[in-house]
Parts: sequence; C-alpha cells; structure tokens
Amino acid sequence: MSLHAKMASESVFHAAVRTIFTNWTALQLAIQHGMGGPYAREKERWLADAAVQYFHDNDLQPDEVEEFINDILNNEFDTIADDGSVEEISRKLCQFHRWCQEGHESLVLENLPKSCTTRTGTNSSQCVTEQMQNLSLEHTTNDAPTESTPDSETPLEEGWTVVRRSKNR
Repeated sequence: MSLHAKMASESVFHAAVRTIFTNWTALQLAIQHGMGGPYAREKERWLADAAVQYFHDNDLQPDEVEEFINDILNNEFDTIADDGSVEEISRKLCQFHRWCQEGHESLVLENLPKSCTTRTGTNSSQCVTEQMQNLSLEHTTNDAPTESTPDSETPLEEGWTVVRRSKNR
C-alpha cells in the first residue's frame, strides 16, 4: 500500500471512529448529563483519537476494544454502559479497521451511521435530543397507562419513582 493510500485509509478510519462515538447514544447522554465534567466534549474527541492510536499500535480483537472503551467510559465519563452498545461498537470498529487495512474504505463509508449528526449544521446534542424524543414517543405509545395525570409520579420499588413528562411544555 502506498503512503498516500495508507494516509487516506487512516483518515477514513479516524472519521469513522469519530462518527461512531458522535452517534453513540450512551456516550452522548453521559456527556449531556454532565458525566465527564466540563471538558467532556474534549474527552470525547480524545477518546476517538486514543481509539485510533490503539488500533494503529495493536492488532486488536473486539473484546480488547470493548475492555479499552469500558475502561475509558468508567474512568473519564463515570459511566457504565450495560446495554450491549460497547460490544456492538467494538465489533464495528474492528470491522471498519480491517476494511481500511484491506483498502475497502468505500465499505466503511457506506456503513457509517446515517443519523442526524452527520447532517450539516446539526450538532450531537440536537441529535441526542431527537433520539430521546423518538424513544420517549415509542415508550409513550407502547407502555403508557390508559389513565394517568400528566404530572403524576408513580412509586415503584423502594427508592425508585417513575416521573412522567408534563404535556404542558
């Protein structure tokens, strides 16, 4: 592989890593809720750079990438993602890296998330808000009780309360 092709491949992989982290709902929610402190966005960019460097320096398997991401989420964002997203992202990153190494950058670009963060002028917090609204609408239509007051709070187990969104926003 020529130097120019290698640089293009690394650039595509780096862009793919940034896109994946920008579109990762768990990470974006952690940042939006103040996890990671006042420099959380900088940490997000650092995470992408660190992941790219980790791939560059090592021949990685998805479980190694998963451990790497989990450690950073825990240490830098005070977050544990137990929704299966870390495993999914780890597999996707390994696949994208392999495609880039094989010279199949077009496959990477075709398989990047086509969510709102990749549109011009839309930032990741707007995307997360849209995803949250869509999720909220799905749960409202499927799981909402037939009769409830908009501001009602329903006690569940000890220490937990379900708070429903007010319709007067």
